[in-house]
Amino acid sequence: MPECGNGYGRLKGVNRIIARAFVLRGALAIAALLLLVGMASSTSSPPPWIPFVTFFGVFLTATVIMTTFADRRLMVTAGRENAPWLGSNARWCQFTSPTPPDAAPGIAARAIANSGGRRVEVIHGSVAVGWIGSSWTNLPQFQEYQLSIVTSPNGSGGSIFTCCARPRWSTALLGASRSRSLGDSLDSAVRRFTNDS
Repeated sequence: MPECGNGYGRLKGVNRIIARAFVLRGALAIAALLLLVGMASSTSSPPPWIPFVTFFGVFLTATVIMTTFADRRLMVTAGRENAPWLGSNARWCQFTSPTPPDAAPGIAARAIANSGGRRVEVIHGSVAVGWIGSSWTNLPQFQEYQLSIVTSPNGSGGSIFTCCARPRWSTALLGASRSRSLGDSLDSAVRRFTNDS
């Protein structure tokens, strides 16, 4: 299994970015609960309030927790991401190139952008990350995916490129085949850029 740059796999305290996202999503959940209560109270026969509020309160609380801690894009922004080849729907491929290690992250970022990735950034000085797909659906072919290319020296002056793809949400039940095609697309783009350089 490939090694990853600094920060992967480390347990860190909840930081301000996660706390802010949690508060914002919690406020949206409270607004949704108040809207539901308002709609229910305007009906001709209001529901039994204790079970009604308890059910939707628990449901919305679970939704806030899940959408905060299962959001890989949020975890990348907060610096709490795990290795991009982890997860049941993650797929990755790897190859070695004579590309100098200091040029590898830039090539990786270009390959992600060339494959349709947006919000591309290099983190930890060696990992390029971008996103593709829609955050408004959970359909496997159209949902948002994390595109990552981990670069590392190969010990003989070249670089190892590990091309990874997985759904944005760690709770996604499907998406392995799309991850595979995206990983292959990243691999092809990196090979093309390393041959051109």
